[in-house]
Amino acid sequence: MKSVFQIVKIGVALCSTGSVFGQNKLYVFAEEADHSDAFTNNCVIDDFQFGYRYTYNIGEYDISTTQAYVAIDYRQGYNDDPTFGCGGPCGAFGWFCDPNNNFPTENNSLDFYQNLNPFDVVEISHTGPSNPTCEEVLDYAADCLPLNYVAVYVPETTQPTDNARCSEDLIFPSNGGPHTFSQINWQYLNNSNQWVNLPNTLYRQRYPLDVSIEDIFGANYNSFFSGSLRLRYRVSVGFISTVYTSGTYTFTVTPCTPDITSVNASAASCSYNNDGSFTINFERALESGERIDFYLHKGSPTGPVFNQLLQSFSGTSYTWPDPLEPDNYYLDYQSNPSGSVVSYGPIAIMAPSPVTFSATWTDVDCYGDNTGSIAVTANGGVGNYEYRLGTGTWQPFSNANTHTIQNLIAGNYELRVRDANQCTEQQ
Repeated sequence: MKSVFQIVKIGVALCSTGSVFGQNKLYVFAEEADHSDAFTNNCVIDDFQFGYRYTYNIGEYDISTTQAYVAIDYRQGYNDDPTFGCGGPCGAFGWFCDPNNNFPTENNSLDFYQNLNPFDVVEISHTGPSNPTCEEVLDYAADCLPLNYVAVYVPETTQPTDNARCSEDLIFPSNGGPHTFSQINWQYLNNSNQWVNLPNTLYRQRYPLDVSIEDIFGANYNSFFSGSLRLRYRVSVGFISTVYTSGTYTFTVTPCTPDITSVNASAASCSYNNDGSFTINFERALESGERIDFYLHKGSPTGPVFNQLLQSFSGTSYTWPDPLEPDNYYLDYQSNPSGSVVSYGPIAIMAPSPVTFSATWTDVDCYGDNTGSIAVTANGGVGNYEYRLGTGTWQPFSNANTHTIQNLIAGNYELRVRDANQCTEQQ
């Protein structure tokens, strides 16, 4: 039987690692072909000398550098004196697989070497016999790598300092992926206090687990686990029983910050007033004990915080309590405790144009007559104009923006005009 092996390297360029990634983890699995049969039967190959050398043998490693140098050297010698009467290689000794004398620096005599970057996987598969006879050893001697070997190199995921997650937040930040590994399997602690595989098979082998709680469990996630969400991942391969298990990652599940469905903005009443306002309409009412932190910026999204409020309210609407001057406002808000920050804007507080008016007058015909008049034209504001002479009563315009005041005697008159919001201008 011919023994063969293949080397598969799955590589992705290293991306920014984010706050929960520190050093790197290397998980190694190795299963060497057994040579006991050839050894006990005085085979000219292997009976004298064979062996493996690794930079990383089976085990779990913490790597502080970006790359991990994986090198493997297999040596296999022969001796045509099977009696070993002289106690050593007294016959014609030679190598089928030369040893690396300065392991692991002489790359040209290594049977495998590779600098691994995070998210790389190396797989070496041996399909020959696990305990070859002398004849089988002779058959696969030229391959010089009779073993199964897998190395999985990933950024280490640590417990985030901020472990509060709403059901729509990413559990872990993304790291340039998505990355999936057949050797990795995520599990959670269920309601029965047992570790079981994630219910959504799409994400069991994803690393890091940069998806939301609802992505994994659906909207009824509370039916899968009690209290906090506890996660771990396991690394394993099919040819060996060794399993590496991560630590437990614990997350507190909090209400998601409700989305804003609409905002109703009210303009300032007059061009010179600072009495604008707005009402926020949310997708849902607040839950018991939930509050909203509001941060209102004036002029730009990155401007200084114009006002900050921490509010609890009933229903799905909230009206900003403070009067606002005309401008663009930008709102950052989050559910308290521990909701994600949501931004909304601009919220435009408008103002009507200033009320202006012009007047022309006609003098009386004769002394003592009341034939004088004032013709008034008004613009701006919100319309529905009224006028007043001196301290008299307010009277409506006879037309949309024009009116003639008649039956006036000679004299000086103080004229005022206002709109429906009682915004005035004087001449």
